[in-house]
Amino acid sequence: MGVLIFPLMMIAVLLLFSRSDKKKRQQIESGLKKGDRVVTRAGLIGKITELSERTARLEIAPGVQVTMLKNAIEGPDGGDTVAPSGKPADKADKKDDKADKKDDKADKKDDKAAKSDKDASDKPDKADKKKK
Repeated sequence: MGVLIFPLMMIAVLLLFSRSDKKKRQQIESGLKKGDRVVTRAGLIGKITELSERTARLEIAPGVQVTMLKNAIEGPDGGDTVAPSGKPADKADKKDDKADKKDDKADKKDDKAAKSDKDASDKPDKADKKKK
C-alpha cells in the first residue's frame, strides 16, 4: 500500500508545480505591452515594438528587430547591476574589492616568508660541508 502512495504523491506535486508555472507564464504574457524592455530565454534584451496573439517583435539594437514567440520572453528587464562606466554600481562593492586586494597582498607576503624559510632550511651549513 505504501508503495503506491509515494508515486501518487510525487505526481500530485509535479502537477501542482506545472500549474503554478503555467499561471505565472500566462501572467507574464498578458502583462506585456508595447514599449516594455524584456529579457528572452536566449538572453536577448530588447524593447517590444509590436504584439500579436502569439508573437512579439523586439528591437534588440537600433534598426534591428526580431520576431519571436511570446512564451520565449522570460519577463521584464531587471536592469544592469554595473554602471555604464564599468565600475560597480554601489559603494559596498568597492569596499569589498579593496578588502580583497588587501587580503591578496597579505597572502603574497606570507607566501614569500614561507618560501624564504624553506630555502634557508634546504641549504646545508658550511660546517656540515667541512665535516664531509
